[in-house]
Amino acid sequence: MDKSYLIRVLTNLLKNALQAVEEKENPIIEVTLTETESTYLINVKDNGVGVEEGMKEKIFEPNFTTKSSGTGLGLAMCR
Repeated sequence: MDKSYLIRVLTNLLKNALQAVEEKENPIIEVTLTETESTYLINVKDNGVGVEEGMKEKIFEPNFTTKSSGTGLGLAMCR
């Protein structure tokens, strides 16, 4: 894994989480790291509004966004 790519991915995930909770009274963003013998799993979880059920299958597609700004490439790159 490329260090700069990993930083870019984590930045995108955390930025999305921050944007998702910006209207919440008690925002929560949780980041966990799980290690197995051969892999690491990084999980970013927030208590934001979420994505509508019909849009969930599209969130990792390039150029897809639910926001009024941005390119829609962040989650596609993370995947």
